[in-house]
Parts: sequence; C-alpha cells; structure tokens
Amino acid sequence: MSNQEDTLSTTRELDLLTRIEENPDISQANLASELGVAVGTVNWYLKRLVSKGYVKVKRAQRKKLRYIITPEGIALRARLTVDSSSRLSSSTGIRAKRLSLSFGSCVKAASHRLELKAMAKSQRCAA
Repeated sequence: MSNQEDTLSTTRELDLLTRIEENPDISQANLASELGVAVGTVNWYLKRLVSKGYVKVKRAQRKKLRYIITPEGIALRARLTVDSSSRLSSSTGIRAKRLSLSFGSCVKAASHRLELKAMAKSQRCAA
C-alpha cells in the first residue's frame, strides 16, 4: 500500500470512528453519504474494524444495528488523531517554509527594482 493510500485509509478509519462515536445508531448509508463514499466502502471498513476488535456490532432492532467502539477502538482513534494532526502540522510547516522562501524572493526582487528606480531617478535629477 502506498503512503497516499495508507493516509487515505487512516483518514477514513478516523472519520468512521468519529462518526460512530457521535452517533452509534448511524446507518451505513448515512455514513457513506457523510463521508462521500459508496456503502460498500463503508461496509468494508466496518468489517475490518470489527475483525480487528475496534468496533462491536449489536442489533438494536430487527433491521437496525448499533456500532459500539471498544476501548481498543478508542485508543486507535486517539492514535489516528495524533498521527493526523502531526502529519498536518508537518506538511503545513513545510508549506509555510516554501511560502516564506518564495515570499522572501519576491520581496528581494521588488526591493531591488525599487533601488534601481531610485538610482535612475537620482541620475536624471543630477544630469
């Protein structure tokens, strides 16, 4: 699995766990709609989380399920949240450095142009 695919998988797992924690009675169709993915994708992730012991499924009514996050699932959610925020701050820091370097170059170029204009103006006045 590539790094980008791994990040996407981690993000989806975190989103699923967060939404389940907010509403344990949420349906797979509603989860899919909120996450912008197919119901089959939600079903696959949920089965994976259940098989790893992060989520338990209980029948609430005849056709309704309730998803319960286990203590291991809560720990996973916490770890994914920390990983996600550190990845975000790291990439934001890199972007900020690039932007700062780019901005610094622009400022230097503009400053140089102003100096050239001032020199040209002073030479015209002296002549």
